[in-house]
Amino acid sequence: MHRTPSAAMQAGANSREEPQPKFFPATKISPGRAAAASSGRRASYVGRLLGAFQQEHLRQELDYDLVVNTFREGHLCEEKGLHFHSPYSCAILGGLSPADMDALAQLETDLPLVLYNRRQAGFGAVYTDYAKAVRQVMELARAKGCRSIGFLKNRSNFMADSSRIRDAITAAGEYGLRVPPHAVVEAEDTYEGGAVGIKTMMTGGSLPELLVFASDIMAIGAAHQMQKEGIRIPQEVGLICFGLGERQQAQYCTPPLSVIEMPTEAMTAGAVQMATEMIRKGANAAVVRSYEPVVIFRESFSL
Repeated sequence: MHRTPSAAMQAGANSREEPQPKFFPATKISPGRAAAASSGRRASYVGRLLGAFQQEHLRQELDYDLVVNTFREGHLCEEKGLHFHSPYSCAILGGLSPADMDALAQLETDLPLVLYNRRQAGFGAVYTDYAKAVRQVMELARAKGCRSIGFLKNRSNFMADSSRIRDAITAAGEYGLRVPPHAVVEAEDTYEGGAVGIKTMMTGGSLPELLVFASDIMAIGAAHQMQKEGIRIPQEVGLICFGLGERQQAQYCTPPLSVIEMPTEAMTAGAVQMATEMIRKGANAAVVRSYEPVVIFRESFSL
């Protein structure tokens, strides 16, 4: 069962007095008072995300505590800290499932909320807009003469993962790249999942000329399996992935992986800034800010 990390912010010593936070399990990682919530996912991604929150908190010298909490996927609205008389001043919510998003629309609360990499009417939000980046990849694929493309999707219920791959499949069609029926495969978001996904795809037919992966760890597992099968990267098949984990994972694997890098630090800074503005104004603000990823071309797929 997934548990999602989220952050909550509480006013510091110079702000109004509030009871101590009651979320479970809570880890205070910075001074002042604030809260965030999110469901558990790969340690590398969560570690990078929380590090960005802490760095931004210190950079802005905010008089808030940042308290990190987890909740069960699909059970966000059971968390008492999100309802009226919350011990928090604001909450940043990440990793929400479709069920959580549906429940959020019915949530009755006076707590200012910021959605992280999600969007919903009536809520403040920061999110990554992948449209330009995936088109940049498809332009290069067409320029290199690629005719077919495949996708390894994350089997989990993470909305952002599904949205990224869906955008990439749409862009592939717009650029005239063929997506063979057997070349869209779901697998676990692990190294082993990437390897198993490639073997599944190969049983359905030959591999396409370019493969797009929902995450870097899936791509690393797939690259390992492809090399065991004697498939040359990138001479026979190019690889590119959405970069979510530690940057060095993709940079120092063999061959180095091309990535569409999620702007975690910039988006986190925007979320903290938005939450701070809400706390100071004492009200929700349905402001939505988008951030563009960076495409880093390396040996696995480049000109």
